[in-house]
Amino acid sequence: MKGMEDLPSDPYPHWSKIWGKYQTEIQMFSKRRNFTVVTDVASYYDTIHLEVLRNKIISKTGISYSVVEFLFDMLNRFVWKPEYERVISQGLPQVNLPAIRLLAHFFLFDIDDYLNRASSGDFARWMDDIDFAVDSLGEAKNALKNLEVLLNSSGVRLNVGKTRILNDKEAAAHFFTSENSTANYWKNKADQFETYTQFYQDDIKQKIIEKFELVWFGKRQGNWSKVVTRYITMFMKIGYVRSDVISFDALTSYPSMRPYQFRYLKKVGYSKRRMRDVVSYLLSIHCIDDSSFSEIIDIIIDWNVPENDKYLKFLTKHFLNLPYKADSEVHRLSCGVRFLAKYVDMDDLSNYIDAFSTLWPESEWLSRQVAASYYLTDQQTRRKIRYQISNSGRKEGMRVLHTLDRVVESAAIYNPDKSILLNKNRRMSRLSLLSAYMESRLTTRDKAKLLQSALEEFRGDRFLCLRVSEIATRNSIALS
Repeated sequence: MKGMEDLPSDPYPHWSKIWGKYQTEIQMFSKRRNFTVVTDVASYYDTIHLEVLRNKIISKTGISYSVVEFLFDMLNRFVWKPEYERVISQGLPQVNLPAIRLLAHFFLFDIDDYLNRASSGDFARWMDDIDFAVDSLGEAKNALKNLEVLLNSSGVRLNVGKTRILNDKEAAAHFFTSENSTANYWKNKADQFETYTQFYQDDIKQKIIEKFELVWFGKRQGNWSKVVTRYITMFMKIGYVRSDVISFDALTSYPSMRPYQFRYLKKVGYSKRRMRDVVSYLLSIHCIDDSSFSEIIDIIIDWNVPENDKYLKFLTKHFLNLPYKADSEVHRLSCGVRFLAKYVDMDDLSNYIDAFSTLWPESEWLSRQVAASYYLTDQQTRRKIRYQISNSGRKEGMRVLHTLDRVVESAAIYNPDKSILLNKNRRMSRLSLLSAYMESRLTTRDKAKLLQSALEEFRGDRFLCLRVSEIATRNSIALS
């Protein structure tokens, strides 16, 4: 029986490197058995009962009760509460954390034990995507029936609409067996791309593009999108920009590809066309989930967008003119705080936070976002933020304010803060922390050094440089 010890010790690399092995296993057992079953769990993350998961951890691991209770207290803090309703102990939060993926993986260990017996070891599971092979149609149907009973006992169910029983030829077409083998070969080349001479790099890049186009313009069935995402990952490694896989049409047509598309968009950076496509997607009826909305905003924040970009102006206007009403979506308000902290001045950010001052104190998450922007707002807004967070008892917001208060009272930079102030990938956190240190008891010379260092690293990003200059002006600090 599988237990916690079967989880990988180094999970993040595990998920990214094991895909080829997963595909190879499927190809092997689909060739040697007569029938392959393809299925998954319906709305998996959203239907995981946290109490069932908690009981599984307690019964199958040696983790102490107090640690388990602490874990689930943290999970409940991540769980989305629509319209500020009470927490429902169902649904694993879909945030990009290895720990969450491990818990979702662990939840189905019972399924692995059953499938191992039912298929004589010929099965593979990629989170909630389940594939197994048997010798007869009767075995396949019986295994599916028992699998459904087992899943139901844990409060989840099979996705009947995606369940198929395939013969050997259908399995080869569904799993893109030949195409995956080709992708395995070129993935190895892409992994070693930097070690080749320019001549071989050009040749490898051209061959990868040719193999990709055979898939991209081929028949779109079965695991087609999964093969495409493998090539997107290769494109990131070889430095190739392929616009049609991250166009508006691609973003709206292939939901399963979006996590890879978003990473690719962040990697290739800004262009007028890409800005047009992501903003169009963001404000369309196709962007219905909070995660996609938030990730697109983070991409735009990460990009160096020119000041005259018309889609940037359009999106800025969209946030500044959101209707001030009680049913405004909290995640959009949160994204607005992050977006405007970079792309507008202190007055506009302060006005935005003031406009929703009856809404953000109702959310722990949003009060934390607002508190993080405290020293990027004007004095009047700061007083309102402090009063409302204190009055509403939002602990997350109060923790952030206490952290910033500690910074302001300091005469030196705290060691934990140095990693943020030197981290090129946490630019908005750095901006927030910089603004607080400018009101601390550091010497004027040390403050100027911090700002000058930030300006040099932000060079090329006009808006971040503008925000740093505003902080300097507001605190009467001269920069060279």
